[in-house]
Amino acid sequence: MATDQVLLQINDLHVAYGELRVLQGVSLQIKVGELVSLLGGNGSGKSTTQKTILGFVRPTAGQILFEGARLDTLSIAEIIRKGITMVPEGRRLFPFMAVRENLLLGAWVRRKERAELKQDLERVLELFPILRTRLNQLAGTMSGGEQQMVAMARALMMRPKLVLMDEPTMGLAPKLVDEVLDLIQTVNRNGIAVLLVEQNARTALGFTDRAYVLERGRLVIEGPSKDLLSNERVRSAYLGELSQA
Repeated sequence: MATDQVLLQINDLHVAYGELRVLQGVSLQIKVGELVSLLGGNGSGKSTTQKTILGFVRPTAGQILFEGARLDTLSIAEIIRKGITMVPEGRRLFPFMAVRENLLLGAWVRRKERAELKQDLERVLELFPILRTRLNQLAGTMSGGEQQMVAMARALMMRPKLVLMDEPTMGLAPKLVDEVLDLIQTVNRNGIAVLLVEQNARTALGFTDRAYVLERGRLVIEGPSKDLLSNERVRSAYLGELSQA
């Protein structure tokens, strides 16, 4: 359940790839336990925002604060240890490794905490009970929905406070989309904040708390998701039949 305590605060963030300015003055916040969506067209800067939070991309200006402390000066490993993980687009599992091995790799920065890792493995198996019977199965032989489940469970092995999810329903059959969305809500109900980048704007706005809309690297709209569903600009740009978020 979301609280009023701010977990992640981004202030006037600028990011560039060479001469190409990708993010221009982005400011947003996520509260403890909140489920937030980040919407926008292709090339709007959604994935870059997530990569910058996790340290894969360095900002040219601005600040990222996590629990009140600077995040953008830390290494990727240090950021992960603070309590931020990611479920990447395309899941990025190791297909020729067993499910158990993929899950344990999610806690690679905690390898010395072996006793706690056993507890955490048990915890994620309680959340995703089907994986208990698949621990020795090669990840690459699972269905798309099952692989997405492994990717989420892997992220939870780090005991995160915030999970970044990049296009979690992309490439899935329609009947599996609702299953994945239910899994995201299960993660969130366990007190973990989620920043969701999702290609289907209507879907994202239908179950998140708040949303931000990026256009060409700038935030243009923000507010409660239910309000954005009825926002004329959002409806025409992102909820039309030919639009993509």
